Amino acid sequence: MGGAKAAGRELERDTNVNESMFAMNARLRLAVMNRTWEELARGAGEDPGNVRGWIRRGNPRGDTLRRLARLLGVPEHELLNPEFDPRAYPIPEFADGGNDEQEETDRHQLDGDDGEAV
Repeated sequence: MGGAKAAGRELERDTNVNESMFAMNARLRLAVMNRTWEELARGAGEDPGNVRGWIRRGNPRGDTLRRLARLLGVPEHELLNPEFDPRAYPIPEFADGGNDEQEETDRHQLDGDDGEAV
């Protein structure tokens, strides 16, 4: 995404595009957050191919939908709501992944601690 101009352009609802309700609402929310589909996939621990499938064919379900909604900072039902306002919710902090074990290892390395007990 290239700044506010691109983000503003993406906030327009395009009903001519053949995309799922989830895809339309997630695209609008990602534009408000200045994030990409790839970042969303990484944050949710999903393969980018799955995300492309949701854009073209349908909606994620269950735990996947919950993870995506949490990353986007909106209630699940809003991602499937035709009246969704992507600006109505505060922008959440957005983490790439959710691998707490890896984050702990990284934190120890940054602190100069190798993580081993003495």
